[in-house]
Amino acid sequence: MKNTIFFLFFFLIFAEANSQTYTIREVTTLPNQIDESSGLEIENDNSLWTHNDDGSPELFCFDTLGNITRIVTITNATNIDWEDITRDESGNIYIGDFGNNDNDRSDLKIYKIPNPETFSQNSIEAEIINFSYADQTSFPPSSANLNYDVEAMIWRENSLFLFTKNRSEPSNGYSKLYKLPAENGTYSAELIDSLFTDTKKSTGRVTAADINNDSNQLALLTKQRVYYFENFVGNDFFSGDKIIFELANNSSKEGLCFINNEEFFITDETEKKDGGILYRMNISSSISTSVSENKMEIAEVEIFPNPTSDFLSVTSSEFEMIKGFEIYNIEGELMIFQNFQENRNEILLNVESFNRGQYLIRIIAEKNFCSKMFIVK
Repeated sequence: MKNTIFFLFFFLIFAEANSQTYTIREVTTLPNQIDESSGLEIENDNSLWTHNDDGSPELFCFDTLGNITRIVTITNATNIDWEDITRDESGNIYIGDFGNNDNDRSDLKIYKIPNPETFSQNSIEAEIINFSYADQTSFPPSSANLNYDVEAMIWRENSLFLFTKNRSEPSNGYSKLYKLPAENGTYSAELIDSLFTDTKKSTGRVTAADINNDSNQLALLTKQRVYYFENFVGNDFFSGDKIIFELANNSSKEGLCFINNEEFFITDETEKKDGGILYRMNISSSISTSVSENKMEIAEVEIFPNPTSDFLSVTSSEFEMIKGFEIYNIEGELMIFQNFQENRNEILLNVESFNRGQYLIRIIAEKNFCSKMFIVK
């Protein structure tokens, strides 16, 4: 095992519009049999499940010392391009064979196996969920619409949610969110939402996801970022409070799972002599800052329309007078700062000159504030 080392990473909290440095720790080198870890699920604090993204249809259980403790073969499966795994409340495991680099696959599958703790044999037959995307009509679509590759999946309330890895050229920076039942059958996955991440490959292409259903926390992984959401309602994941963690290490990170409310495990693929590492990431100080700020937010602030292409209306309740606002871009740079001589309940902003993308507006009242994300399309 390599000596434990520390990498400097950076995170950006939009509500504060600044960056701080903190560390993420190398835990162990992955076993040689796991050279392309493309999905990650926790068994317990010291044991995890993963798989390679092609080759044998096998799940590997390994410990935090880098030892494989169990291999389970899926007897009725092939590993065309396994890209992520997730678990439901009973511990059943879902394996996504939905890697689709060329956006031309018509054989997309998710394999479902029982909780491995409920059987002792090292092979199992899976239930099969076959699916296609409701809005895909061309195989492949044009280069500007290559947004049907998926490497990220979560389970919530008897449904599976898939987040696309946008391969469009040029990229519009959006990851699409699809929903389908978590039961064997053949389905048309429903497009229910989208998230602007980034037009850059290293920061915008989603490669893994995990959800902490007990605490309403969601994390999406890219090579150089973790997009973290909390305090969302139901399946409206992107409406929650958001933090972006900027990762300085540009390795091919493709596995992520929650350990608890404050920590992740992350894995990257082996590339030449680099990668093939299990990392542990602690974000407790970042969450604490975000939550404490949110408790002070102004009540009943609305922004409309969102997304917008020309004007943005900001309104607050009559009890929360607006005295000013700030607007930040996706990089956390302050674009506009405005204080009003007379406080008001409504602001109408002209954003026609803004580049397409995601922004944050920080609305300032007498004693409180409110931070809201908006999109210029």
